[in-house]
Amino acid sequence: MGRQLDARAGPGLQADVWWTADLAQPADDAVRSDTPPTLAIEVGSPGTWHLDRGRKRQVYEAAGVAELWLVDTPVRAVLVFRRSGPGAAQFDVTAELHVGDVLTTPLLEDFGLPVDEFFAD
Repeated sequence: MGRQLDARAGPGLQADVWWTADLAQPADDAVRSDTPPTLAIEVGSPGTWHLDRGRKRQVYEAAGVAELWLVDTPVRAVLVFRRSGPGAAQFDVTAELHVGDVLTTPLLEDFGLPVDEFFAD
């Protein structure tokens, strides 16, 4: 089983799922990384969805996260926020994907995940 690492994008903010590019990989013996992930994924719940779309999105953006996926479970959709390039100061590309769509990202070559997979029973 792989190790678990606590990756933070800001004070007290930790992604549900995250990925970081090879150049930003934490040391093998690390248990925590204060370097923001390249990609952060938050799975929303009705009680915290307003925070995920508001304050958390802002913190990820300010921390320099390249891409953020917000999984809206009641609506069965994925909101994507990304920077158009490494020099972009903010999330300037957005998309809303639904069941039947395929989620892709320029961060991972040849990656394609059917949105249906997020909501498989």
